[in-house]
Formats: sequence, C-alpha cells, structure tokens
Amino acid sequence: ALTPDLKVPELKAQIEEEAGIPQSEQALHIDPSRLRGDVNVSDFSANNSDAEISKIEVLLVRQKFQAPDWYPEGEGRYVYEGKDVLKIEITSFDTDYDGSGSDSSKVYFVDGTEQCTKVCGFESAPPLFQLHKDLAKQLGFETFYRYNTIHGTSNDTTREWRSFPSEDPQCKKFQSLQGWSIVEP
Repeated sequence: ALTPDLKVPELKAQIEEEAGIPQSEQALHIDPSRLRGDVNVSDFSANNSDAEISKIEVLLVRQKFQAPDWYPEGEGRYVYEGKDVLKIEITSFDTDYDGSGSDSSKVYFVDGTEQCTKVCGFESAPPLFQLHKDLAKQLGFETFYRYNTIHGTSNDTTREWRSFPSEDPQCKKFQSLQGWSIVEP
C-alpha cells in the first residue's frame, strides 16, 4: 500500500518480497515520470495537485537490463558507439621471467552488452585496449588504479584500472578501499 512517507527503495523491496521481481529489474513510473533515488510518494503528490495518495497508480516495468537509479537518464553524457556506458575495467599483467604479459579491457554497457579486448604473450596491446583507456578520460569517468608486484623467481606485476561515472556509488566505495588510488585527469 502506498503511504505518503514510503520511499522508492522501500517500495521496490516490497515488490521484490511480494512479487519476486528483483529490485535491479524494476523501473517504477508514476505517469510519465520514473521514480528514482529516495523520492517519497508525498514528494510526487506535492508536485501534482490533482493526485491523491490513495489513488496514485504506480507502473512497474520489468527489464533485465536497465540503467541503475543513479544513472543520468536521457542525457547522453556517457555514450560510446551509440550505447550508454556503465563502467570500464582494464587489467595489465607483466612478468620479467620471460618478458611476456597480458592486457585486457572491458566496457560494460547499460543494456547488458560488453565490448572486450584481450591479448596474451609477447604481443603488444591492441588499439582497442588504448581506446578503452582513453574512453574513461573522454567520458569524464572517475578512474581508480592499483598495482601489485609479487617478487619471487620473477617479478610479476598486475595493474588494474576501474572507471565509473561520478554518480555511481562505486566511486565512494573505491575511494575508501585500501590500495586503490584515484587517477587525476
């Protein structure tokens, strides 16, 4: 039941419990507006003088892949190859044992698709790898970096980059994770 102080996350939790639809697959709408974040039902009714709380209808759209509530909708700010970018992950590994290594990168899109590149051995990184590194900067993503070197018979180094839109709650998480540092643009 809708109450004036009910928030979107609480409503989504209720729907998940009662209908079994995961919150990540729920898009809630009242009239043409999508309900996002911590909006109260009373916030919506205050903006629509004709609406009575007891008579508001909420439309639930179930989608396997959709932009999270924090993602800026309809702005086209994070578009690459015609798709909305959710995050970028890049990993590079080098060993001085035989001079080999590997590079991989993956761009995750809001629609659930991915664009990947990987090269192993003695080959140089493909142009797509560098493109993905540059893409994070071009889109204005916050990028976090860490590296780890293991010393033994050889020195093996792993470098990782994770890039997110500044609105993504992952940015706050990565700022507090030990070993990760933010890459200045």
